[in-house]
Amino acid sequence: MALRLDHLQQREDHWAIVDLVGKGGHVRTVPAPDWVRKMIDDWLIASGVVQGKIFRRVNKVDRTWGAGMTEKAVSHWLSIQSQ
Repeated sequence: MALRLDHLQQREDHWAIVDLVGKGGHVRTVPAPDWVRKMIDDWLIASGVVQGKIFRRVNKVDRTWGAGMTEKAVSHWLSIQSQ
């Protein structure tokens, strides 16, 4: 998953994920509700990520490692957090 911190921006008092390259190479801006921003903030605090890709693997001693996570892993984490 290639979501980076610079993709998350505030636009007109609302958060959005900007400049995402989607299907067919289309560049999109996706609104992000406050609860999404809160979950991302919680992840950033827990993971210690301060730049680059937002979602990364975390090892058994709670340290980030690797260049990123799969979309399936992110989706699983989000489903657990929203329960």
